[in-house]
Amino acid sequence: MSNPQSEMENKSYTMINNYFIDNILNKLSGNAAKIFIIICRKTIGWHKECDKLSNKQLSILTGINSRHTLLKAIQELIKLKLIEIKRSGQGKAIQTFYSVNINGAKNALLDFNGAKIALLNAPNRAKIAPLGDSNGAKIAPTKDIYIKKVVESMHFDSAPALQADACPPQQLERENCPYEKIWKIYRLYLVPSLPDCIVLSSTRKTRMRLLWQAALPKLEDWEFYFKKVAASNFLMGKIKKKDKEPFRCTFDWLLEQSNVIKVLETTYDNNRR
Repeated sequence: MSNPQSEMENKSYTMINNYFIDNILNKLSGNAAKIFIIICRKTIGWHKECDKLSNKQLSILTGINSRHTLLKAIQELIKLKLIEIKRSGQGKAIQTFYSVNINGAKNALLDFNGAKIALLNAPNRAKIAPLGDSNGAKIAPTKDIYIKKVVESMHFDSAPALQADACPPQQLERENCPYEKIWKIYRLYLVPSLPDCIVLSSTRKTRMRLLWQAALPKLEDWEFYFKKVAASNFLMGKIKKKDKEPFRCTFDWLLEQSNVIKVLETTYDNNRR
């Protein structure tokens, strides 16, 4: 019978930055911590700048079975600038590359819980900025109006990009979701055949943002997605059944992550039904 202690001693190790353990770990959810450790293993552990990982791989390696929970944890890491994400391709051929960015986390880490701002290890003290992106993404909410105003007046240099020879060149920015442009694409291709979307509620915006961050990161991807819906007789309500109204999808139905996957994986294509 193998000795677990002996097995551990014979294995190689992945280095985890001390700053992460000492200053950031206690601010993360358990799911975000698990994902970060897996990304460290797949990059630092293999002496790589970045590594291609799918949501399915992350789910298996972390034991996080809920897609919504997985995406929420990834977004938590992005907001703290602990990781960087780049993507290449579009539609079903999208590939996602992850890299670790501890230095970005040092610069961006703000302590709102104590009603004070902690700017840690800023590389250039003349330029101090808030948690968020260089394009004006909103920072985390706080009850202290004064702190909010101070933070909004600051500006960080953007975190260093991954080397061009290590990852695809496309820059990914997951914070600013173009809600109205996506809405206009929906109306262009699917209204009036499908019910119109009149109000972009906070719930709808949240779902759109999650899809923008994890599945459809470009407007071209949304256009491709809505075109596939428009080409499906089933989704457009063109397939009639006896004593039953034909199914016709709605804007809210199209924002469900599970439905996006089904559409992109050709589940509703005319030759599949």
